Amino acid sequence: KLQAKNEKLRGELTRVENAFTDYREKHEIQVGLVTELGQKTTEIARLTDERKKL
Repeated sequence: KLQAKNEKLRGELTRVENAFTDYREKHEIQVGLVTELGQKTTEIARLTDERKKL
């Protein structure tokens, strides 16, 4: 009985670890996209300002 329970818990642990890994990867991608968006927004503001000066 304990062996079956241990196997079930190992399976659950693996599932949780995989879900966490997926979440972490998605989070890293999201952070990268937000950073890139900030850089692009800054660049657009700079170019818009530069165009006004012309």
